[in-house]
Amino acid sequence: MTSSPAIPSYVTAQPGKALNLWLSFYIAILIGKFGEWIPGLSVVPLAKIAFLLTVILALRARQSLPGVVVRKLPAARSPIFFLSLALVSILFSVYKGQSVNMSYGVAISLASIVILLKVTQTLADLERLFYSLSVAAAGLALATIFSYGGGRAQLNGNFDPNDLAYGLVSILPITRTLAVLAIRRRMILNGLAIATIAAALLTGSRGAVIALGAELLLVLALPLGFAKDGTLKRFHLFRFVGSALVAAALGAALWGFLPMEIRERVATLVNLQDDYNMSSSKDGRSEIWSRDIAAVWDRPIGYGLGTSEYVNGITGGHYRAPHNSFIQSFVELGVIGVVLFALSYLVAFAQLGKVLRRGALPLEAGPCRAALYARALRVSIIANLVAGFFLSHAYDALLWILIAICAALVRIEGPKPAPVPAAAVS
Repeated sequence: MTSSPAIPSYVTAQPGKALNLWLSFYIAILIGKFGEWIPGLSVVPLAKIAFLLTVILALRARQSLPGVVVRKLPAARSPIFFLSLALVSILFSVYKGQSVNMSYGVAISLASIVILLKVTQTLADLERLFYSLSVAAAGLALATIFSYGGGRAQLNGNFDPNDLAYGLVSILPITRTLAVLAIRRRMILNGLAIATIAAALLTGSRGAVIALGAELLLVLALPLGFAKDGTLKRFHLFRFVGSALVAAALGAALWGFLPMEIRERVATLVNLQDDYNMSSSKDGRSEIWSRDIAAVWDRPIGYGLGTSEYVNGITGGHYRAPHNSFIQSFVELGVIGVVLFALSYLVAFAQLGKVLRRGALPLEAGPCRAALYARALRVSIIANLVAGFFLSHAYDALLWILIAICAALVRIEGPKPAPVPAAAVS
């Protein structure tokens, strides 16, 4: 009896590659929200169509994809449990209508994590996702700049300036890293990175300014680039101090070019006594945080998905959002929720270290390229954490896409199991 001929690898890999291309398109649509700001596209549910087609293609190609047990990936466990808890919280929600309304976006994020981790099989697959995020940020940044008419930049009524800045600063390190690795597109990508910074500043988001500052310090300390021997650049004190002084001088020179309203708003970061967020009024952010935290001790399991504004109202506030992703998850999903939310950042950050430790090999050997991506992702999730600390974005799709990409990179390029000795096999 003759055996069946082996199927060439390029045939079995083709469905996965096609699916990854479509996944990249879906992520660009989801994060870039093109249907919400490009004239004429608002009547077309682009994100929903892209998501449904991604799910259909994933189901059709599941037999050709290597098996990935998502729950066994350390960086994926906390996000899966957190988003699942958010959906389960509908059962004990004090405002079920709002919880049900928000459940759609949470379910999309949960499904996106699973699909991304199952579909992303190679470093080339992951690089396509990097480009999709950069395309999303580039679209938002350029649209913001070209539509700017003074004051705080915003595209239209669908976009809050703070939300817009949140996405821009989170993706900036990824765009910059692609520019480092590119050859023909380097100038374009560097230009897009500069446009992303400019757009984020024009939004007047103080959280974004703090996030940009954190990114700058991290990149100056551990640059997104390679040394002459092909390894990742390491920390060098004199280079860091010199670069920081140059950056400070350049920032001071460019400060005067920002619109007056933006400068006045950003200046409150060093003049907190005049900041309404520090006031004792019910609408001051510090008062909102104190009231929300106190409410959780009366109900440690949380009040349910999407209920933070309602909780603020019934405890004496003016139905204000907490403007803090950690407090939002604490109020809505209780002690377990905020622990899972914090672990999602911490575990992803720690797991990326497994890839970074392989960055001592020359660039030609491959791992150093992955290590550069790991460093960029670390900067991205730190910037996302900083920006999210001042916004209610606990369930934001961008956050969970970034965490899923971290988990995918660690699975693809992390430490491989040691080979089994021949004697043990026999």
